[in-house]
Amino acid sequence: MGRFLNGMYLGAGIALLVAPMRGEDMRKLVRQRFAVLRGSLTANEEQAGEDTRDTVKRSAQKAQRAEQQAVTATTQDTPANRTTTAPMLSTSPADVNSATHSSS
Repeated sequence: MGRFLNGMYLGAGIALLVAPMRGEDMRKLVRQRFAVLRGSLTANEEQAGEDTRDTVKRSAQKAQRAEQQAVTATTQDTPANRTTTAPMLSTSPADVNSATHSSS
């Protein structure tokens, strides 16, 4: 236990010798830096809000364009405008017989 206490005293002494400033000065510096940080966070929050509004506005515009394209595509896709015909299915009597016998 004695070695532990000696190590603590030695560490505390070195810390006092190496410390860049007194405790009072250090607390004052920490308060000042905290105030600056708090002020910059407010500015960052405002910028983030503007960025979010811009992103939402661009997304809404893209959604409106997509909606307009979908409406245009569906109004142009009428049976009179189609150039392809539906494929005709051929059923032979053999197909009909095999279908009726396999379901039982």
